[in-house]
Amino acid sequence: MSAGKAVEESALEPADLQVFTLMFAICPVPLLLVSEDGVILMTNGECDQLFDYPPGGMIGAPVDMLVPENLRVSHAHRRNGFLKAPTRRPMGGGFDLFGVTRMGQTRRLELGLAPVTAGGRSSILVTAVDVSARLAVEAELERRSVELEGLNADLKHIARSASHGLKSPLTSICGLLSLAVDDIDEGNSEEARRILEAALKIGRRGTRLIEAVNDMTRGPSSAVESFSLRDVVRDLWSEVTATIPHPPRLVIDVAAGEPITADRKTLTMMLGHMLSNACRFADPAKKRAEVTVSACRAAPGLRLSVADNGVGVPGDVQHRVFYPFDRLHSNSGDGIGLTLVRRAAERLGGSVTFSSKPGVGSVFTLSIPQSESVLT
Repeated sequence: MSAGKAVEESALEPADLQVFTLMFAICPVPLLLVSEDGVILMTNGECDQLFDYPPGGMIGAPVDMLVPENLRVSHAHRRNGFLKAPTRRPMGGGFDLFGVTRMGQTRRLELGLAPVTAGGRSSILVTAVDVSARLAVEAELERRSVELEGLNADLKHIARSASHGLKSPLTSICGLLSLAVDDIDEGNSEEARRILEAALKIGRRGTRLIEAVNDMTRGPSSAVESFSLRDVVRDLWSEVTATIPHPPRLVIDVAAGEPITADRKTLTMMLGHMLSNACRFADPAKKRAEVTVSACRAAPGLRLSVADNGVGVPGDVQHRVFYPFDRLHSNSGDGIGLTLVRRAAERLGGSVTFSSKPGVGSVFTLSIPQSESVLT
């Protein structure tokens, strides 16, 4: 037992030794007894395990060996200051404290100090708790809290905008159906058919809006697979430009390390919205519209950009680009696509940024960490 080894290597009186040995044996918290000159007099098994030493392996050694090397001088001064005015100190005390194991690993600690007298000499009873795991959990909870705050802000904006974004199509459909009923009553079937087709088109658009809102509450599919980014871009481009009479010229500049390994479904969704946005804001005044898709390795993972030479986004509204249902231009779509891109990127642990200059064009850049997406 660690405490037992102190019989030979400390100056503890037998009575003190018996008390401390019993206390150290039954205490479930890591304990050290340190002399006034900084020598470890006694440890318990929990303390030995915390610092990766064999039972009793720290007895007789300087306590400074458990302190990071760059802090040892200041630690000695603090210890002397404590002995000059010894008082009980609760664990933590507002300081970030670290300990070093026998293998050189650094651990985040909370310490409690209590002055004791052993063998007629002043000593320090130290309780040490490894809080690394707890702090990691707290950091994760904080991250999730920030994520939920962002989602809550989005939902509030959706609630304010849904009246226009979702109610308007329904109002239009009701109006068109009323006209269609009148045409049917008058026997004008061709006009009724034209109106019904228009109502159907608006209804499908409303359905896509609702599906897009639902997508905001879903997480990534987590189905990671290896695929060709170039092929995905070409397929998406065919879909996006299918109804455009004179589509922009597409340039694909991906890294030579294809294929990539990623959540294909989520990445395809994000890229589809980015390409659609680039086409929608093509500049008719320019002789040739162009969209460039590029990808490369960039710490900590994949960086994918979609650049266009379109009309650009005015500086005074650029902060609203990722707002849901916020249509900044007459060419804007449903006002939800870039919001979905941002939310999906955040759920993958990444981000999406953009730069734009009116009359020059825009560049949207998606970054996804190595853990979620890598070029292989």
